[in-house]
Amino acid sequence: MLLQVIIILFAAFALSRSYLRYRKNTESLLEFLLWIVVWVSVVVVVLVRRITAIPAQIFGIGRGVDVLVYLSIVFLIYSVYRIYSKIEKLEQDMTKLTREIALRQEKKK
Repeated sequence: MLLQVIIILFAAFALSRSYLRYRKNTESLLEFLLWIVVWVSVVVVVLVRRITAIPAQIFGIGRGVDVLVYLSIVFLIYSVYRIYSKIEKLEQDMTKLTREIALRQEKKK
């Protein structure tokens, strides 16, 4: 019971942060809607735990919470990959920009 309250409060907090970012135009409407879906889904799973039994049966896994753990791990690994890819692209862009600035400064001399 206490864990459910903590998770629901955290979901509400996370949604409020996302809403503030959306209002400040640092988050798009699509991102905001995605976070609404994610956090409302978390609250639904916490309140209606039996709902995880359905995907568990579909995937042939014993417990519903195991399905959530497996899917969460896959999602986190994919997220790390996406972040890594974006960081690599930013580093390449910064290197290219630094070279261009250096070449321009050299031409001015």
